[in-house]
Amino acid sequence: MFEVNSIVVYGSNGIFKVIDVGPLHAKHLDSKRSYYTLKSIYTTETIYIPTNTTVYMRNIISQEKAMALLQKMPALEDTIFPDSNMHALKEYYESYLLTPDPEALIQLARSIYTKRQNAEEIGKKLGQIDQRYWKRAEDLLYGELAVALNVARDNVEEYVEKYIQLSHRS
Repeated sequence: MFEVNSIVVYGSNGIFKVIDVGPLHAKHLDSKRSYYTLKSIYTTETIYIPTNTTVYMRNIISQEKAMALLQKMPALEDTIFPDSNMHALKEYYESYLLTPDPEALIQLARSIYTKRQNAEEIGKKLGQIDQRYWKRAEDLLYGELAVALNVARDNVEEYVEKYIQLSHRS
């Protein structure tokens, strides 16, 4: 169970702060059940979910784990999924977004980035599905890294790039 003020990743919805834990008193909700009240860190969204939800929820990674993840980034492999079947492509990308492992988000973002570079080399553009999932993976990853590293969300991409460049020089 998560405590009030915990910062969590809730499914592929994003980064949230636990505002309250307990029963909700609303007509359409079971007042005997316990709920998390989650407030998005980056938007005005507030959601109410049962504490026994089947959607994965985890504490954000620590600063130490975030730094270790940044060090691993250059070594993570790209896995490019052929886009011959759009439904299969969506399912493939969703499986990466719904894993509790932040490395999967890095692999997804990197893979789609590589796919974009390959498409541009032959004069094509990245498909809409690829663009949509690239953005979602980046939002989730950068949102979590921003909180873990205590960096402004808008500065995470630059921070990551500088960190990787500095670690390659050492």
